[in-house]
Amino acid sequence: MAIMLGGITGKVRKKLGSVVFASIYGINYARSLVTPANPNTPAQQAQRSKVRLAIEFAKTITTSVIQKFWLNKYPGMSAFNAFMKQNISLTDSTDGITVANKVSSGSLEAVVPDGSNYVSVTGVLTVPFSGAILGNGLETDTIVCVAYDKVNKVSFVNDSGVVRGDESVDFNIGIGRTSENIIVFLFAYRGTGTSLITSTSNAAVPD
Repeated sequence: MAIMLGGITGKVRKKLGSVVFASIYGINYARSLVTPANPNTPAQQAQRSKVRLAIEFAKTITTSVIQKFWLNKYPGMSAFNAFMKQNISLTDSTDGITVANKVSSGSLEAVVPDGSNYVSVTGVLTVPFSGAILGNGLETDTIVCVAYDKVNKVSFVNDSGVVRGDESVDFNIGIGRTSENIIVFLFAYRGTGTSLITSTSNAAVPD
């Protein structure tokens, strides 16, 4: 119920019927009571699912990738929010993270995985790629590989000094995984700090 403070000319608080009374900077005002609608439509449910799945992925690479490669992508936006801004729309509301998602974005010449192979009994993931230079890439550009197990919600990041000229990266992501549940992302970068440039990532599912 509405409460009058100081008589009829004083402040009024709370609501009376469908009218809400309040005061700001000493000025009394009234507005209609609006109850936010939440119909929970299929489109809203799908969007919430995309956000949840993108956040789950982001949490696994926040320190190793996002904080390092997504700073200053958008003015006034944190690295995490920049990553989310680009990846929510790319996330599938049912399948979650797919080869459409991006772990990096930039103007450096891209590096494309030439397939990939995961050996369950050894845990070794091998990702070959072309070292051909067709644009602004250099053979010395560092290659980063991110392998995301979307069922177990864990990522493995290799940023150990493999360069474009090596044409392959391999590292251990643990035994007993299922290839179809793994998304492999590959990108290149050069420089540090304000001179850092990255390529937009490309992805594949290992054999």
